[in-house]
Amino acid sequence: MEFKFQVNPRVRNCIVFSMFISMIAACRIETAMVADPAADTDWRTPGRTVEKTMTPAVATLTPSTADRAATSLPTSTPMLLGTPYEQPDEIITIENVDRLSRLSSFGRGQAMQLQYSYDGRLFAVATMVGVYLYDSVWFDLIRYIPIENGANGVSFSPDDLNFATTSDDGSVKLWRVSDGELLQIFEHQTRYASGESLFSPDGRYLFSCSGDGAIRMWDVNSSSLIRTFRGEDFRWVGTSRVLNSGISISADGRLLATTDGNERVWVWNVEDGLLIHELVGKCVAFSPSESHLAICVEDDRQEKSHTEIWNVSDWEIDVSSSPHSGVSEFLRYSPDGTILIESDAYTIWIRSATNGEVLRRIEAERRDEFISIAVSPSSESLSTLSLHGQIDIRGELDWNVIRHIYTHLNGVHRIAFSPDASTLATAVESAVYIWRIQDGVVLRVLEHAQVEHLAFSPDGELFASGAFLGGVRVWRVADGELLYSFSDNEWISSLAFSPDGSMLAGSFTTGYKVMLWDVTNGKESGIIPGEFDSLAFSPDGTMLALGGFKEIYLFEFPDLFLDRTLEGASNQFDKMVFTPEGLLVTLGSSQTIIWRVSDGEILARLRLFGHTLTPDRSILASSVRGYPGVVKLWKLPDGQLLATLRTNVGYVKSLAFSPLGDVLVIGGTNGTAEVWGLEE
Repeated sequence: MEFKFQVNPRVRNCIVFSMFISMIAACRIETAMVADPAADTDWRTPGRTVEKTMTPAVATLTPSTADRAATSLPTSTPMLLGTPYEQPDEIITIENVDRLSRLSSFGRGQAMQLQYSYDGRLFAVATMVGVYLYDSVWFDLIRYIPIENGANGVSFSPDDLNFATTSDDGSVKLWRVSDGELLQIFEHQTRYASGESLFSPDGRYLFSCSGDGAIRMWDVNSSSLIRTFRGEDFRWVGTSRVLNSGISISADGRLLATTDGNERVWVWNVEDGLLIHELVGKCVAFSPSESHLAICVEDDRQEKSHTEIWNVSDWEIDVSSSPHSGVSEFLRYSPDGTILIESDAYTIWIRSATNGEVLRRIEAERRDEFISIAVSPSSESLSTLSLHGQIDIRGELDWNVIRHIYTHLNGVHRIAFSPDASTLATAVESAVYIWRIQDGVVLRVLEHAQVEHLAFSPDGELFASGAFLGGVRVWRVADGELLYSFSDNEWISSLAFSPDGSMLAGSFTTGYKVMLWDVTNGKESGIIPGEFDSLAFSPDGTMLALGGFKEIYLFEFPDLFLDRTLEGASNQFDKMVFTPEGLLVTLGSSQTIIWRVSDGEILARLRLFGHTLTPDRSILASSVRGYPGVVKLWKLPDGQLLATLRTNVGYVKSLAFSPLGDVLVIGGTNGTAEVWGLEE
């Protein structure tokens, strides 16, 4: 009987696009060897054994201490990024789940913008939970100022006594540096987000950009609105989490240059608000000498741009750079006026301010973008914030990275506990953080970008991470050493260790297959061709379940002998969990299904979006689409709502119960994770 494999339309287009991106980036997609060519079609017949490879496949392993994209970064002094808490004495049960409360939080929030103080002593990071002030030399944390609704941007007053913040809710606030006290509220909550801001050189006025296309001028002492500057277009200007140079003020405080989001630049007289000059461009920057205004100009329909430096005295162009690919979104003079820094999302151009010549190009890392750039007042360092949440400090001599800062997570996408529940792994865009859960100390940072799946070995000695087009990596937990790297340019959809810890299984969205590796030597052990979204081992290690489009395939393990198929699954499920009682629970984006493995009978079908289960499988935790921070806990198998938790993590991205069942960790889009449990 011929078995026709049904491709999941949910991922077909993503797969094609991802493979295309891989090819054009000259990525090396490694293919594994399949012993039996006929296995692609007839392995699904019960009684069919999938033959295992006798020799390591092409994609065996690449030890990697030299590869920066796959390095462990042990901290000489562990970073305290969480709050300590007392381990609960009670486990979470159906009877006490309504008493859950927040015990601790991890992370310092997703970074939005960087800024140096005028004297260069402080380095500020605006995040989705507030503002962090660091010493600019050693980057020790000096002060944290929590801000409701977070901060999109931060700017220091010229005397460095105060700083201003802007937020997604539209508010604009003034804070004292010395103690973090809120001094003024200029703008209250509005329908439009506020973003970029700057003070006048004398510190009397504050200018803030708004999502309604307006730049507002505030009196710092009275917090009153002086006037509003607005171009003809009412689109957003200088709002959150994008490179922006929407406003600039001359050194004498006389002229204000603004953009209106539609390729136009407006130059205003600050004193009376009258329009002085209009130019075509997207980004603006006055020179420290106030004699020139630099603007970025997009070339029509060519996805190119160039920089023009205008003489303010006669409004004539003194310098026009050669066009380059990409549309620039950021422009800034160095404080000494000798360098002009221009950037789009992927490239930074360091230019001579005299002739526009490119002195150095800095490229963003693969599949990453620049979202904020700051120059120290001494012009000796350039700091960049990437979309993945990494902050790099670059030295003046060659503009190479001299320091990485990993304290700000860019959304917590995945969570996994070690088997003894003492350690927690969280995946963010650029790396995996290994935490000591009870005191919130980061023990290690493992660089593996866009990780979507995490797994500890049963003995807790190994840790595996699987990434979008980044393959699988296996690390030693004790020292963070990378032991093996498999299928480096492929997309992993699920990852799990066998119960005895000897094997690692991974399903691939690219290539339509499941691969198994012997983690004692890093060699490939077997391949099962087919499209699978999830996989799970039975507790006794005798069965491997693979989740297809609408079926679940149960293989005997380690023989990979197809035993039977369970039919009737929902169209989408992302995770499978065996129970000691012989049940299989599938957790999906639309349904949670409970199966009896022995006969394949469906015992319950619940319209619940499932994330994770308690160790005894009695409680299901799920996020609520469209409601940030909301988590619901349900009783299994009847689906009764037990409790609703309201967190401060932004939109919930990941959930995990401790193996001990005493805490629930919730990670979200604002770059933090919260620990919930039962207080005494």
